Amino acid sequence: MEIDRNGLEVLSRDECLRLLSRATLGRIGVTSGALPTVLPVNFRFDGLQILIRTGVGTKLDAATDNTVVAFEVDEIDALG
Repeated sequence: MEIDRNGLEVLSRDECLRLLSRATLGRIGVTSGALPTVLPVNFRFDGLQILIRTGVGTKLDAATDNTVVAFEVDEIDALG
C-alpha cells in the first residue's frame, strides 16, 4: 500500500475504476459567476465515461457546456 505525504492511501487506477463503477452519487464542481459551485449529481460510469443526466436549461447544463469541471465521488462508512 502506497501512502502519500499527507498520510492518505494512493489507489491504483484499477482500484479507482472498480470503486467508481459501484458508486452512484457524486459531486461536480463548476464556476458560476466567478464563484465555485458544487452540485450533487447522480451518475453512471460505463467503463469509459462518467455519464451525468441533466435537463436542458439547468444550471448544471449551462455550467458544463464546454468548460472545465471537477468531479468527485467518496463514500462514508457510517459504522467506522
